[in-house]
Amino acid sequence: MSSGASTADAPRRQAARSPAPETCKTSDQTTYQLSDADLRSAAIPTQMTNSPAPPATADPQQPRRPLHHSPQPGLEADVQPAARLLATDMSVLDEWKRLADEVDGSPFHRPDWFRTWWRAFGTGTPELVTARRGGRLVAVMPVARHHTGRVASLSNWHSFVFGPLATDAEAADELVAALLRRPHAQLELSHLDPDDVERMVRLGGQHRHRIRTTRVQRSPYVPQGTTVEEYLDRREPRRVRQLERNRAKLHAAGTVSFAVHGKHDDLEWALAELFRVEGMGWKGESGTAIVSHPDTERFYRDTARWAADAGLLRIPLLQLDGRVIAGEICVENGQSHFSLKAGHDPNYRQFTPGLIVQLDMIRATLDAGKSYEFLGAGESYKKRWADHAHDINRVQLFPPTLPGHASYLANLGGRAARKGLHVGRDTVTAAVGKARALRRSPT
Repeated sequence: MSSGASTADAPRRQAARSPAPETCKTSDQTTYQLSDADLRSAAIPTQMTNSPAPPATADPQQPRRPLHHSPQPGLEADVQPAARLLATDMSVLDEWKRLADEVDGSPFHRPDWFRTWWRAFGTGTPELVTARRGGRLVAVMPVARHHTGRVASLSNWHSFVFGPLATDAEAADELVAALLRRPHAQLELSHLDPDDVERMVRLGGQHRHRIRTTRVQRSPYVPQGTTVEEYLDRREPRRVRQLERNRAKLHAAGTVSFAVHGKHDDLEWALAELFRVEGMGWKGESGTAIVSHPDTERFYRDTARWAADAGLLRIPLLQLDGRVIAGEICVENGQSHFSLKAGHDPNYRQFTPGLIVQLDMIRATLDAGKSYEFLGAGESYKKRWADHAHDINRVQLFPPTLPGHASYLANLGGRAARKGLHVGRDTVTAAVGKARALRRSPT
């Protein structure tokens, strides 16, 4: 989501194809391969691959494409240590916030999201990749460098999207190119939208990287610009009628109130009630509730606090006779409403209170001209209330170096071993041997 815009139906731009070698199909996964000439020049043996390939000129009569991205005039990119990412006095944070406001970046691209995420889940050494035009920050993205040489995104299953926050495509390209030029054995960025996948594949190909893409999940949403009437017309009538009957039964059972909280004056109470109902039932029993893990609870509590400061927090709570029976914790920007977590009291499941809250928030979101993002995978209950889904992807890039080759073989062997293939053990053994040889090498 490079410019901070919604990921709605972003079409993936197809790369030009070179003659493809023998292919090996894998579910929701594509391995991009350079031309044979490029591989020979990089001294990397050809591997089986799926088409399409990244941009390459296979015809010897045509001029060869540049092997590296050409910097845009006036753009300067840099990768700097960010051990002080948690510090409030890190000067670039103010610039980062101004950039996020300028492009209406999603909450998942803002510095406070990453600072909160890092405190709860971060490992390795953080680095900050930036691009400037005339001294002004125009693109930024944090990553983590690990001792194995792997450079990874600051994302996990609590994230929705990850990628460069940038004013324009040229700035995002320059930022990614700077990251690719830095030494690494593997670059792994997860939770990318299709536009950022295309960028990584294109620029990774120019830098002679082996590239593997995997779809992480398909996340349902209701698109921006949909009216409430259009939305309800596309739902199953029987489900809408049943939900309204349950709402009537709920009102007949007692005094019902519904309010959306987002200010500091009642934030701690709203969070306590939301965490209580979210942890009831199967989530608490399976250990997946927010309160099941201290790091997760701290992450959502801190996220709520900075989002409240920024005016982005929404906590809708449904009460019956003064008792909270359902709620969500959500964040917003100018384009979209993101439902991070939701829960309900199973003692009132006959009223389907969670669905009542969800439908009321969808109505309010569409009336405000925004998209409603369910987040997470496309479970069947979400698909009943959404007709569209975002492809959320992971991209792994392996450079044409000995560490990159060893990392690629280790990754390939691990995948093969997980599938129960006999070749997995031999491939991993070869990769380990290669890695040991590299460690003994004076260079």
